[in-house]
Amino acid sequence: MGFLKRIHWLYLASSLVLIALGVVCVSNPAFIATVICYVAGVLLLIFGIGKVIRYFASRNAFVDTLVLGVLFGMIGFILITKPDQVLNLIFIFIGILILLDGIIKLKNSFVARAGGSRDWIGLLVVAVIVMAFGVIIIANPFGGLVPIIILGVGVILDGLQNAYSAFRGVLPLQKKAEDKPMVQKNVSVDDYNVNEG
Repeated sequence: MGFLKRIHWLYLASSLVLIALGVVCVSNPAFIATVICYVAGVLLLIFGIGKVIRYFASRNAFVDTLVLGVLFGMIGFILITKPDQVLNLIFIFIGILILLDGIIKLKNSFVARAGGSRDWIGLLVVAVIVMAFGVIIIANPFGGLVPIIILGVGVILDGLQNAYSAFRGVLPLQKKAEDKPMVQKNVSVDDYNVNEG
């Protein structure tokens, strides 16, 4: 299996995962919100405990390591024990990430336009929608778990766009690479005059 083909299948698989995750977000936002809080809380708690252990285990560790460890540990503990009270902060963080992703997609649409691709308009529309979703999630004008549903729709669109890019981008490149004939240059000994002596 060629390198480009492996990239294609990896890109396609990640797209399907995104679409599935988006469907879960839309169909069961409360579950996703709880999972996000618990996973982020556990990771931060483990990271904080690791920092504290590193501080006491190393003679050269700075006090900053201990402070960061305690801080991250406390944030992780709060996320695990009181997810509802910190959910809005998590929404803001996720919204910022989605907004940045939309900005990157916007740049890619301009790159596609400069490269002569006819797909740049579709990429531009998806980029604008993703950025709008990011802004809505950050502002959260509707309250409740609506940002999770919006996040799900945005993730589904992101997965669909990635799958489309896999077929429109990677496959043509792979086909061109496979169809390109191997150029062999045959050199005949008769083409050269060897002067001895």
